[in-house]
Amino acid sequence: ALLQMDKGLINHILTAFGGKAISFYSEPKYWIAVFMIASVWKGVGNNCLIYYGTILSISPELYEAASIDGCGFMRKFRYITLPHLRPTIAILFIMAVGGIFHSDYGMFYYLTKDSGALYSATDVLDTYILRSIRFSGDVGASSAAGFLQSIVGLVTVICANAIVKKLDSDSSLF
Repeated sequence: ALLQMDKGLINHILTAFGGKAISFYSEPKYWIAVFMIASVWKGVGNNCLIYYGTILSISPELYEAASIDGCGFMRKFRYITLPHLRPTIAILFIMAVGGIFHSDYGMFYYLTKDSGALYSATDVLDTYILRSIRFSGDVGASSAAGFLQSIVGLVTVICANAIVKKLDSDSSLF
């Protein structure tokens, strides 16, 4: 609904300000930005809730004691909030690194409407595996691609965990 040529909100805004409407579903050059915006939009709410929950678990007495000692907002943030957020930041970092090789299949497949004109900019391993099974029936190659994706993801999680363990041993997963 946002990206349609004639009724889309983005094109409506562009034409209202004197610009030309863009045919998003036939031009691959816009899709890197579209995916970045959609991914941030999708992840911000979840991550905000996780960080907010972590901040709410910090004892209010710590902030009260810091206020009595004369700490301002920035010093409370630096010396109380950030140290309590470090384990959460580390775990979310490890999970994000682990998800690098696992694309959001729904976003890459449904947002682009599986348009062949956009494959040059939007084709990822997950959509390749689906098309490989659906059109060629090559289950062996599709399975090998999925297995390789899992192995590389596992290696990146182990490396990210090692980096976190080296920086802060209490915040690593294993």
